[in-house]
Amino acid sequence: MAHSKLVAALLASVSLAAFAASPSVSCPMQKMPQGDVGKAQFLQQAGEHFDQMDGDRNGVVSAAERKAWREQVRAQCPNPRGGKHGGGPKHGDMPKMQQDMTRADALQRAEAHFDRMDASKDGVVSDAERQAWREQMRERKMQRRASAPQAQ
Repeated sequence: MAHSKLVAALLASVSLAAFAASPSVSCPMQKMPQGDVGKAQFLQQAGEHFDQMDGDRNGVVSAAERKAWREQVRAQCPNPRGGKHGGGPKHGDMPKMQQDMTRADALQRAEAHFDRMDASKDGVVSDAERQAWREQMRERKMQRRASAPQAQ
């Protein structure tokens, strides 16, 4: 019994030390680029984002690492829209994001995302293209909400 308490205390202290030693995150909303962004810059930022989530630096972000990163962002970053939860991304809660992801997978997804935003297909995403993309996403979200069955 005393042995199991000692092991539990040791594990708790190691976990606490690992969390305290983890670097602070950069807040995603504060790193949003302004002006024109080329594909190379976009992919560089995506790689930095991946590296920040890859807690054990093994080149793969697991669902657990993604969840830990998300919680750290919510705790450290202000919510740009106000409110109590502390901000941070929520897209990682989607089922398709629960699988492990390699750096190559992440960069491939980022490149596809960039290509969808780049309406003019000139290799640069402008503020206007970003705003148009946001509006499209808002409209899709509203359509999904409108078509979802209402809870009674």
